[in-house]
Amino acid sequence: MTEPSFETARMQLRPLAWTDLDALVELDADPEVMRYISGGVANSREVYIRELMPRMLAWTDEPFGFFSAWLEAEFIGWFHLRPSVADPSILELGYRLRRAAWGRGLATEGSRHLVRHAFDQLGQSAVDACAHPDNLASM
Repeated sequence: MTEPSFETARMQLRPLAWTDLDALVELDADPEVMRYISGGVANSREVYIRELMPRMLAWTDEPFGFFSAWLEAEFIGWFHLRPSVADPSILELGYRLRRAAWGRGLATEGSRHLVRHAFDQLGQSAVDACAHPDNLASM
């Protein structure tokens, strides 16, 4: 089985690939995007190549994983549905979006779509997520 692709009302979510590397590095280069993740420190290209991409691509044979998000053929970030860090028997939802995509309901749209997939297609009994307590927009 391979990771599915999804169409929401406004976005395309496709399985993350090595071809997304430059866009991912650019996304993380924005200190505001990384504010609640690393205190504003970017992940370097080398860190992506050595550590992050192998982890992000670990579920390519599963009906879940990491998905690059596209709006009108423009990369706007990523979403994931992966085994939870807190409880690997359930899936965890997460996302990271470019600032240009903030405040437009896109995080909600993509998240709802993946949560429906988890419950309706994958038979999950629960999905978890976490956010920094000061990140009210993600809550």
